Amino acid sequence: MRRTNCLVVALLVAMGWPGSAASAQSDLERKVKSAFILNFAKFITWPDSAFNSARQALRVCADSSDTVNSLAQVMQGKTVGQRPLEVTQLPADDCQIIYATGLEAAQSQQYLSARTSPGVLTVYETPQALDGGVIRFFVQDRKVRFEIDRDEAAAANLSISSKLLRVATIRGGE
Repeated sequence: MRRTNCLVVALLVAMGWPGSAASAQSDLERKVKSAFILNFAKFITWPDSAFNSARQALRVCADSSDTVNSLAQVMQGKTVGQRPLEVTQLPADDCQIIYATGLEAAQSQQYLSARTSPGVLTVYETPQALDGGVIRFFVQDRKVRFEIDRDEAAAANLSISSKLLRVATIRGGE
């Protein structure tokens, strides 16, 4: 129950933060989105095939150094289940989460299409949905929101908790 309350509080705080339409992300916006990604990781179940061992780190890979730094600050010392979190910059191998912040849809699509095996959560931010993307950040009414594509999650063999689905905009699926 405590874990659910933490997710709800973190998501409500983050969703109340006014988003920026400017092309460059603010440090605060990066931190808010990094906190979202940490919470996404806590409420998604990966297939066993996504990891080589029970204690392998959950690897988060992002496409910009600023985003990598923000993710590393938020995730430092944290775990998801028994797995420590590791943050690295794209391109990289063995990522369980790919975060494509590219301002151009083509750049984000390149990273999303690069996932070659099930078990990769793809998070991105573009004005429109992209093939291969499971979670998309967007700004609505000056607030950071996210949508989950249930079909893409199923294709990636990811199980998303109903608690996370309740606070998202849903595309695809049942």
